[in-house]
Amino acid sequence: MESRKRLITFGCSHTWGDALSIEQNSAYPKRRSLPPHPLSWPYVLGEMMDREVINISYPGESNKGIAHKMFNFKFKGGDIVIPLWTHIGRHCIIEKISSTEIGNYKRHNSWYVELEKETETYYRDYHTIDDELYQTLCFIEWINLRLGNKVERIVNGFADKEVLKFIKGQCKELDVWRIPFFEGYSKWGVAYDGLHLGKEGHLKFAEDMNSYLKGNVESQKTI
Repeated sequence: MESRKRLITFGCSHTWGDALSIEQNSAYPKRRSLPPHPLSWPYVLGEMMDREVINISYPGESNKGIAHKMFNFKFKGGDIVIPLWTHIGRHCIIEKISSTEIGNYKRHNSWYVELEKETETYYRDYHTIDDELYQTLCFIEWINLRLGNKVERIVNGFADKEVLKFIKGQCKELDVWRIPFFEGYSKWGVAYDGLHLGKEGHLKFAEDMNSYLKGNVESQKTI
């Protein structure tokens, strides 16, 4: 029996389904030990497409971390790949180039500046917004070039409108989903923490993406 084709997604908390349930909320102890929420957009989209879903996401992940996970993943020719690239202000140090385990990344996020000395030092002495945007541009172009004809299709989604605007202006040859995830869909309701989409937002994003993948480019103009 032939196995189903796959939908492979990568991202941060927006792909993981942060705060879609009380247990998945960032305020809940040990929430990061939980798997991605079953009502997050990858699983909703996968059901619509009748594809096996592999959701490789983690709350607070950086674009460097997303690119590294894609670098290590074993893709197949029939895969549809959707990375939901994340916000800037996130950085990671990779311990082992061949490992994508959660503990392989030492993460530095800008909202931890006052809590962690190393993070404070990095964002004070080594970080600029333009430098991070340039690195993000390199990660995205490189990953898309690397995948090339190895997969059926790759569509680049964006959690943040500013990163989307920058990449859209620089990478006109890439397949880019032009509606920012949170800003574009938050009118359908937010999750428990008010910082992530609720179930209706995930559903609407999945519906629009499914329509786009079927060839309806007008689905990008529904917001």
